[in-house]
Amino acid sequence: MLNYKFLILHDCSMKGCFKKLSARGYCHKHYQRWKRYGNPNIIKKHRQEKCDKCKDKHYSRGLCKTHYEIWRYKSNINIKNKNCILCGDRHHAKGLCRKCYGKKVRLKLMDILGERQCVRCGFCDIRALQIEHKNGGGQKDLKKFGNSQKMYQYYIKYPKTAIKQLQIFCSNCNWIKREQNNETK
Repeated sequence: MLNYKFLILHDCSMKGCFKKLSARGYCHKHYQRWKRYGNPNIIKKHRQEKCDKCKDKHYSRGLCKTHYEIWRYKSNINIKNKNCILCGDRHHAKGLCRKCYGKKVRLKLMDILGERQCVRCGFCDIRALQIEHKNGGGQKDLKKFGNSQKMYQYYIKYPKTAIKQLQIFCSNCNWIKREQNNETK
């Protein structure tokens, strides 16, 4: 004699699906749909040609590379034309091009180090100020991090280390110091 109770409890709970139960009352197929999309009835196309938001080339999850990265990192930036918000060039990160993003990071590090002026002569034109290692070793740091951007981001993350090891000099004072301490090649 068949046990109907046993058969009912071990079938998928979706209407019309009689596959073996996998998890949460669904068969494997319906459970995966529920897990991915929140609804076991949703059927997604595997191949998509254009981004849902801007109609650029599809990259992943129905989005182009830019919108996918925004979604992935849950950023609140809405990039419509993919241009820098300061200068209008093609954006790189956080709505800024490489040049403007680099300036922003550099200025942020200068704010951590104190006033935006040379510690020797007091010169304050931002275009000629440089971030300088107090005891030399800037080239070693640069080789360790790969580029100045990564080095600045490290010191922003660890401001106490930045205050101990870095200072702000104008270009002239920096070159004079390098010459006096034989730091030039």
